[in-house]
Amino acid sequence: MSIHRYDPCMKKALFIVGLLLIVVGVFEFHPAVEKAQSYVSLENYKNPETPCQELLTNRPWYGKLNYQFFAWLIFVPVMIFSVSPNAPVWMRGGRVIIAAGICYALMNLAIHLQWDIRNAPFKQDPFDPDPANGWRMDCANYAGDGFSYIIAMISAWIPACIYTGFCLLIWRFYHRRFSKEITENYKSDIVTRILFWGLKIYAVIVLLAILLFLAFFVYGYFFHDFLFHPPLAGLMIIIPLRPLLIPFEIFAY
Repeated sequence: MSIHRYDPCMKKALFIVGLLLIVVGVFEFHPAVEKAQSYVSLENYKNPETPCQELLTNRPWYGKLNYQFFAWLIFVPVMIFSVSPNAPVWMRGGRVIIAAGICYALMNLAIHLQWDIRNAPFKQDPFDPDPANGWRMDCANYAGDGFSYIIAMISAWIPACIYTGFCLLIWRFYHRRFSKEITENYKSDIVTRILFWGLKIYAVIVLLAILLFLAFFVYGYFFHDFLFHPPLAGLMIIIPLRPLLIPFEIFAY
C-alpha cells in the first residue's frame, strides 16, 4: 500500500499541530502574556490587606491560562486520528509512541508552567525593578513545586498512557461504527496491544490497592487491631492513585 493514501489525514493533522504550535508560541513569547501573568493593579498594590487569591484571580484570563495543558489535551487525539486503520503497522504503532511520549513531556511542562503562573505576581515588585525583599512574599508559594516536579517526572507517563489509550478507544469506535474501516478480522499493532495490556495491569493494581485498603480499614475499625496503621494504609492507596492527579494539579492553586 502506498503511504500517499493517508496523506489527506496526515495533512489535516499536521495543519492542526502546526496551528497548535503557533498558539503555544504566542502564549510562550508574547510580552503581553508575561505582563498579564504578573499583573497587579495599582489599587491592590497599595493595599497590603488584599487577599492573595484576589491578586491571582484579578489578572487577565490569558495571564492565568495554562496553555501547555490544552496542548497535550489537543495533540494526543490529533496524533491518534492522523492515521487510518488501513495504514502500515509501523505507522499505527509509531503514532501511539509519539502521542504518549509528547503527552508525557507536555504534562511535565504544564506542571512547571503552573508554578510559574502561580508565583508570577510575587517574584518581583511589579512597580520596582529592584526590590529589596520582593513584594507580597507572604503570597508566594514554592513549597510544592519541587515535589510536584519529581512526581510528574517519575509517573506522568501513567496518565499520558491512559489518555492515549482513551483516545485509541474513541478512534477504534469511530472507525468500527462510522467509517467501517475496522472489520472483524482487523488486527491491532503490537505497540497498541502492549499499551492496553499495561493499562489493564495498572487497573488491576489500583483495584487491588483499593480493596486491600478497605479490608484493612474495616478489619481495623471493627477489631481495633494494630495491623491497621492509617499512614501505611493511606500510602498503600496513594502510591498507585497519585499519578492520576497530575493532569489536575495545574488547577490547584
